[in-house]
Amino acid sequence: MRSASDPVERLAELFLAVAWGKAVPPTDPTRFWFAKGVMKAVRTGGSLDEALGLTGAGRRELRTRLQQVRRDELIAEAVAAVALDDALSEWARCLRLAEEVARLQRAWPRVQALADPPSDWPACRRLLFAAAKVGKDLPQTAHGLRRALARNRAYSRNAAATKMLADYL
Repeated sequence: MRSASDPVERLAELFLAVAWGKAVPPTDPTRFWFAKGVMKAVRTGGSLDEALGLTGAGRRELRTRLQQVRRDELIAEAVAAVALDDALSEWARCLRLAEEVARLQRAWPRVQALADPPSDWPACRRLLFAAAKVGKDLPQTAHGLRRALARNRAYSRNAAATKMLADYL
């Protein structure tokens, strides 16, 4: 296992190793982190979430973090889908997608109860619909969409396990 420093990434990596039946090496830092957290929770009577550093002062709840990861992943897919031309810059795509977010927001009162978006919607708006259903507010501006892309790129490189755990939402 790769040794992540973020508690959510560590939990996700450990979860996937256990779920897939992979051995966690005895010297793996994630193994020590988990054992130390469990011992702390048992000894203090505190919550396991807090003992593992998953929650606490200044930290978002695990579910909230995973919702943001999933939402940002869907936003990245929507940014790719909004381009009619591969030469279109990321910024131009974010500007176009911000217009689609505005359209979705106007339609939201009529469609929010639906399990799936209308089939006649363009792919980028269907992806935004899925992102909105995750439970985190959508960025309303091109700048906000670009920030979501930057977060998604970081998770794409560093935390594939976290993305997979977010798929269980």
